[in-house]
Parts: sequence; structure tokens; C-alpha cells
Amino acid sequence: MGSGGSQEAVKAQLAALDFRSHAFSDCIVLSQRGAFVALLFISVAQLAMALLDLGVLVRGGVALGPLYHDGSVVFGPAIIEAYHLESRCAKFPRILVSESVFAASQEGLVAFPDQGPQAAYRPCEFLRRDSDRLYHLDCLTTALLSPPAVIGADDGELARRLRKIAALIREEFQGNPRALDIRAKWGWFLDYFNDFARVRTSHVPDLAVPPIGIDDDEMDPAATWDDLRRSFYRRGCEE
Repeated sequence: MGSGGSQEAVKAQLAALDFRSHAFSDCIVLSQRGAFVALLFISVAQLAMALLDLGVLVRGGVALGPLYHDGSVVFGPAIIEAYHLESRCAKFPRILVSESVFAASQEGLVAFPDQGPQAAYRPCEFLRRDSDRLYHLDCLTTALLSPPAVIGADDGELARRLRKIAALIREEFQGNPRALDIRAKWGWFLDYFNDFARVRTSHVPDLAVPPIGIDDDEMDPAATWDDLRRSFYRRGCEE
């Protein structure tokens, strides 16, 4: 993984980022210097995918701004904004980005040499716009773009992980009766996974995973619209 230039330049750039992490209670804080957000996105995706492999969903926020962060203390406007994104806006197991982070994500390129010379992406390609028009880190797609960078393994291991994730989602959503707030979180993640399966993996034979089918899928807006459309045209032909 790199951001262009010689290996020495890349190493110098990584050192200048001053990446730091800090865990307390059930929170994990990751920070870096500068506004080149791609590498922070990848670090967050690595963490989210590792926790997902353990059956743990994560929610969070990514903000840009002043921050003090050492081995035992973290404070500043950036963490307050990230906390507000996580606590007031995220609601579901997604990692939202602030408006300033989204603007910063339009700049620069990150390259994945393991994926070939053409594998260079703008950081905004690691994001997904949700139905409420907020942007969150698309961890599944980020892993798909470079499995070695995000999960430390090849396409075969990513395919295994995706099948495991699909089985986990089905089990958690349809398993023992749960509080509605927990069911809602797994329901959101189910729809996110299905969007990823339909849009991102359908054209990659080795990594293609089928969408997760659930008993109430006939009430999905796309399905009901297709039924209405077929009924309308069938009725028109009969007339």
C-alpha cells in the first residue's frame, strides 16, 4: 500500500502521519496528522473487519480538526465531533464521516501495488452514501479493493470471510428473539451486506456472494415495485 513516489518518500510520509491509537471502556480512538484521510480509512476498515470476524459490529465517527492524543490522554474538537457523529447520528453499525472529512476525501490517491499498477483510488471511493444521505466508511468494499491491505490475506481468505459474515448476519437477525434495537442494527447491516453483494461482488466471480434471503423479502421496495410493474404491464396487455 502506498500513496505514490519512491519507497523512501512513502516511509517518510507514513512517519509524518504520527498514527496513534488509544482504547478505553468500549471505545477505540485512532488518530493521524494531516488531511490525507485514505490511510486512516484503511486503518479503521482493518479494525472493523477484524471485529466483524469475531462477530462484533462497530459504530463510530471520523472527524477532522485539532486534537491532542498521547499514550493516556485524548481531547480536542475533533474527538468531540467524532463522538457526536457516533452517538447522535450513526444509530446503526456504521462509521460516519464529517462533512470536512468527506471534502478531504476528494483529494489525493492511494495505491495498492499488490492489485496492479492501475489500482489507485481516491479516498472517497472507500465511502458509501446511506439512505439518509450521510456518508459512512464502506469497510466491505475497502476490503474488496485490497484484501492484503485490509485483512492481511488474499482473495480466497476474503471469500471465506464474506461467507462467514453472511452466515453470521443470518444467524443474528433470525436467531433468538432480541430487543428491537439490536434486531434493527443487524437488519441495517443485512441490507448493507446485500447492497455490497449485488453491486460490488456480482462482477467478481471468485468473490461473488449471493444476497442474504430473508422471509420478509417480498416486502422489499424493489421487489414490490417489480411486482407492481409486472402486474401493470400484464393488465395492459390483457386489455
